Amino acid sequence: MMKIESGLHNYYSSDSSTTIQDEAIQERHDNTVHKIPFAKINLVSDDSPAQLSGLLADDELVEFGSINKTNFTNLTDVAAVVQHSEGKALNVKVRRGDGYFSTSLRPKKWKGRGLLGCNIVPL
Repeated sequence: MMKIESGLHNYYSSDSSTTIQDEAIQERHDNTVHKIPFAKINLVSDDSPAQLSGLLADDELVEFGSINKTNFTNLTDVAAVVQHSEGKALNVKVRRGDGYFSTSLRPKKWKGRGLLGCNIVPL
């Protein structure tokens, strides 16, 4: 529990003057903190799993399940995670403005297209 508290404290109290390169990955007790987005949500449909999880248009994806800036190659990676996670909770971390927001997203069939109800574009 102390490692978690220490990691959260270090993460949220990081110096705002750090460079993008410094922000990319910070090692904390074998945990990696990702801060650089790899994709952006440009549309969220009403009553979709994405909207119900709190995601908004213009949120920038920092982590999407196991995907982050260091291992993202293209949107096929996101599609594969979504397909393999249908009905299961995915941890999602986004950059929203100057802050970060974490939520749980459960890909599932709903009244609209796809399993998320949002459109994701690479950065």
